[in-house]
Amino acid sequence: MNSNFNPTYLYKNAFGDKKALRNEDYLDKITRILKWLPKEINSVLDVGCGDGSITNFLAEHLLICGTDISPVGPSQLRDGIKAVISSPGKLPFDDNEFDLVMSHDVLEHLPLELLTLTVSEITRVARKWILVSVPHNENLEYRMTHCNRCLSKVHIWGHISSFTRKDLLDLFGESMLVREGNFGATTRFPPKIILRLSQNLGDRWMYDDTHPLICPCCGHKIKRIPLKLVGRVLYGIGLRFAYHKTNPFWIMMLFKKASFF
Repeated sequence: MNSNFNPTYLYKNAFGDKKALRNEDYLDKITRILKWLPKEINSVLDVGCGDGSITNFLAEHLLICGTDISPVGPSQLRDGIKAVISSPGKLPFDDNEFDLVMSHDVLEHLPLELLTLTVSEITRVARKWILVSVPHNENLEYRMTHCNRCLSKVHIWGHISSFTRKDLLDLFGESMLVREGNFGATTRFPPKIILRLSQNLGDRWMYDDTHPLICPCCGHKIKRIPLKLVGRVLYGIGLRFAYHKTNPFWIMMLFKKASFF
């Protein structure tokens, strides 16, 4: 990875798109979140509310506040929803201010120091419940793209960390796991050696046209590179004869704070 890589810059400039609401997996996720919310809660904080898709939906059912490091996210929240621009590692709220604090598709964007601070802050401002979801054991290399100016390799959605079940349990180790689940689509991908060959020899990079990406290393808007025949052939061979299959895309966990054990 390029030594000038700035994951915090990428995180600040990456946010959701309302097209996600037309994605069946995403709609399923929002439905699950609503079903998982404990019945006794009255206030919720959504840390890293992104484009506000989840926050706006849940606002129809309970009192919720959305916060994001980018001003774009809070600006898209509906009228009447409290919106706060802040770093997830320094939340401007009192201890135990919200019955439940949740964070979805955020932790995988954070560099280690900010990740540690964010988990600590989520735990601090939550009175009783914590609800988090992240991509489950994601193969980060599979979704790499390539900057055609500085040649850096970056994840198409700005993910810099991959989490297993154990990783999440360790991060929130001071709280008690109450519920967990996996959901979302599964993905097939070839072995690492074939994946890397198809990328480096055949320009088989990933692109997401709904989320144009600015290179965090040089600031250039990443453009699609034509796929070479060798990339298509290598990748096809890998999928046909030696592919791996992922778990369902997301893992979600509901925790109860230690003071309520």
